[in-house]
Amino acid sequence: MKTVRAYVKADDAYLAASVLEGSGLSPNIRDGHTIGVDWFYSQAIGGVKLEVPDSEYERAVELLGLPAVSETIFTCPCCGSTNVKPRQLSLLNALSLLFFWVAVPVVSRRADCIDCKAVLKMKETSEGLELY
Repeated sequence: MKTVRAYVKADDAYLAASVLEGSGLSPNIRDGHTIGVDWFYSQAIGGVKLEVPDSEYERAVELLGLPAVSETIFTCPCCGSTNVKPRQLSLLNALSLLFFWVAVPVVSRRADCIDCKAVLKMKETSEGLELY
């Protein structure tokens, strides 16, 4: 087995492994559970390692080196731009962290268009999330 990449977060390694699995390769994640339990160990043990068999190494590097098709899945309804970023922190979560030092697991339902500066709301439909 050869290590293709090492990741700080286990989620990133599992995402890359799913890309490789979808292409017919057989990746292995090493140290994912350890860092999943306590991510402070990430630097100490060298991160979460994404490994593939020696024969699949070249193909794995090629697949992970490709640029993403699109960095965002959203299109701004105002200007048509795909340069839309979902907000990472909701107002309720930010306030609870500020005053109580406890994170409330509330997902923000807003996104910002970087090009036209529009503040967009998200709603869940049968096809996924939609901006309006």
